[in-house]
Amino acid sequence: LVKEMFAWLVRHGIGPTNPFIGVRPLGRVRKGEPQLRESEALALDSRLFADASAGYEGALALLVQLYGAFRSSEVLRLMVGDCELLPSGRWRVHVPFGKTANASRSVDLHGCLTELLIKKIGERPKTDRVFAADRARVPAPAYLYKRLKRYCRQLGIQEYCPHSLRGYHASQAVQAGVTSD
Repeated sequence: LVKEMFAWLVRHGIGPTNPFIGVRPLGRVRKGEPQLRESEALALDSRLFADASAGYEGALALLVQLYGAFRSSEVLRLMVGDCELLPSGRWRVHVPFGKTANASRSVDLHGCLTELLIKKIGERPKTDRVFAADRARVPAPAYLYKRLKRYCRQLGIQEYCPHSLRGYHASQAVQAGVTSD
């Protein structure tokens, strides 16, 4: 990070040289986050659905992240107005923002997750956040990170970060034959 900051300063004529240009990282470069095994995902899914059905908001937020392949920040910034119940009974979640310019998208959620979201949102104003609406500000991604870590410990599985849920979703989609076409 520091190396990149100094490179930016030099590119913009603010700094004369980058004193960190020759610094090399130690060890191997990390290549992604560990992914859930199918048995772990099924156990987590079952527990999250049970807790979300009992009204636990953190479990529902993690399910939305798992089934929608959303980033934590996208889940936590979702507004009631971004969620739409379609005539088919599916729940469409519009993500009008994101980490990149191309992150804006719509994702259809199915089944029991739709019922849980309908129950959660109810008749709330479109300007309310779906999750952590009682807080003055949008929680940091650590909000979901802590909850997922706790579930992993309770289930006796390896601890994963919420971003691993995105990777698991993508892996399952590829295995099911989904392509970019």
